[in-house]
Amino acid sequence: MEEQKSNRIELIVEIGQTATLREQPKIIDGVKHTHDWEVFIKGAGNNQIEQCIEKVVFNLHETVANPERQVRRPPFVVRDTGYGSFFIKIRFFFQTTEKNFRETKSEYELILPSANPKDDGYTKELKFKRPIRMWFEPKTDDFRAKLLKSGGKIVPALKTPAVITSSKEKEKQREKDKSKSRDKEKEKEREKDKEKERRDKDSERRKERDRKEKEEKRKVEEKPKPKPTNDFANLFGTPINKNEMKKDGKDKEKDKDKDKADKDKDRDKPRDKEREKKDRDKDRSKDSSKSKDDKSDRHSSSSKSSSSRHHSSSKSRKSSRSPTRDSSKKDDKRRREESSSSSSKDKDKKKREEDKTKDK
Repeated sequence: MEEQKSNRIELIVEIGQTATLREQPKIIDGVKHTHDWEVFIKGAGNNQIEQCIEKVVFNLHETVANPERQVRRPPFVVRDTGYGSFFIKIRFFFQTTEKNFRETKSEYELILPSANPKDDGYTKELKFKRPIRMWFEPKTDDFRAKLLKSGGKIVPALKTPAVITSSKEKEKQREKDKSKSRDKEKEKEREKDKEKERRDKDSERRKERDRKEKEEKRKVEEKPKPKPTNDFANLFGTPINKNEMKKDGKDKEKDKDKDKADKDKDRDKPRDKEREKKDRDKDRSKDSSKSKDDKSDRHSSSSKSSSSRHHSSSKSRKSSRSPTRDSSKKDDKRRREESSSSSSKDKDKKKREEDKTKDK
């Protein structure tokens, strides 16, 4: 009987989310969006809350494109991509002209788990929901009926507070109200500070995540590429190049020719010295024979000049015209010596050539 007399109605609405990790991040304005998410509002037990709700306004984070989203028909859902958690302010507009119940505000924190499998709380999909309880004391029967159709239930009315009459009590009540408002403001400031701290933490996590990804990419790029293995070279050694073989053969032949030439020079040195000594001895013998012939010629010329002076002019003429016997003898000696020296040289040349052919 007490519930029937009461005009207080309780409406329970469910609010929740679904966050799914993307297979490939979506890059928007140079930022990687790692998750697809949605936030929904529906009646508890599949109640049709659209019977009393006119629209729902979602105020998203200012970094999200089109941050204010209005939904006028069920399902009351917003969807987007993101990379971090943030708070969503929600406003419910009801189908009534009563100013007290025209708009009701609430707040919800969208949670996106970490995209790094190594972090705590990593999951590919996160689902969550919670109830929101709202109470109404409608003055019009129309709004009352709409609330009941939407799944609202009548609950006992609150006890009316005692009437305050004295000025002291009024002053105390005012101070209490002021203290309550101050507490509410402080609570709001604390919530703002907490939200700021969460945002800062999320930004630090993102920066740390990006830094780790860059380091991993750099490590992968800096890893030395393995050299291609050659089974033939491992088994039989490096293959032989024909051009290199030809070059090596030519170089070896050149080295052999040089070594032979050096050996021939070393062999010919003592022979050349002996030849030089022989040539010197021959030149000395020639010079000594010339000096003896010159002395004999002088002696004969002096005797002939003393015996007959008148024949000197004729003899001198004859001597200028035809050579003497001594001079012809000298010429014959020289010719013999030259022929012998040339024959010896020819023999030496033949010996050298024979030695070369043997060495080859």
